[in-house]
Amino acid sequence: MREASFADLWYHVSATLRRMVLAFFLAMTLGILIGLIMGLSALINALFDPLLVLLLNLPALVTIILMYVWFGLVESAAIVAVVINKVPNVALTVREGARSPDFRLEDMATVYRFSRWQRFRDVWVPQLFPYLMAATRGGLALIWKIVLVVELLGRSSRWRQPDQLSLGMARRAALARCLAIKPELLLLDEPFASLDPVMAGDLKQLIVGILDANPAMAMICVTHDGGDAATLANRLWYLDGQPARLKWDGWIEEPGQIERLLGKLRESERAG
Repeated sequence: MREASFADLWYHVSATLRRMVLAFFLAMTLGILIGLIMGLSALINALFDPLLVLLLNLPALVTIILMYVWFGLVESAAIVAVVINKVPNVALTVREGARSPDFRLEDMATVYRFSRWQRFRDVWVPQLFPYLMAATRGGLALIWKIVLVVELLGRSSRWRQPDQLSLGMARRAALARCLAIKPELLLLDEPFASLDPVMAGDLKQLIVGILDANPAMAMICVTHDGGDAATLANRLWYLDGQPARLKWDGWIEEPGQIERLLGKLRESERAG
């Protein structure tokens, strides 16, 4: 109950509901159109029935991952993934309704000279209504589940965020993937390159906290920035030259030792 008092909870819920509503209306609209066309045309039904069967048996997780791989972690990819998973179910249900009309009602409409609008309103819609309701009920349940999977795999709850993760967030996500398996050795290669100083500092402190919380975890960090070593290192290997040669190997025992050591090593390189 306490979480319900925070605005962030309702913001994230509303973002999920927006995705669900948009995907639901798109899937229902496309599914109804496709189902009606397939139900009224034997040729189109024969051509597209194999594709419909394929999409019906395609796992939702596969569709979501493919959309993210092809289009990136964008809002449109998330919505399209949900729609693709739902359209076949709606089309199948509506097709069966369109293929089983009561021809006696059609004959009655012909006798009474119904217009196309009257046929649609008084003959076709009442007959399709049970099928539409069945598709709607099933669609709401299925789309709700798929939207949650889509958000779990890659979508933020920020409806108007930039389409891609920022570089800092991408680095954090990469670090989280590495730590998910609880490694004994963490290998980092220029992990703070291209980050602004504030983001780089935050990420360094995050890594320091992780290492402090996991004493058994070792880390090797390759970097050209002495500041990275000053923050993270308790032992330093200094390599230089082409091919690279080990110039210094030792433990770091006091604050400021790395800066002084790097200064001396670089001075000796320039003098040599």
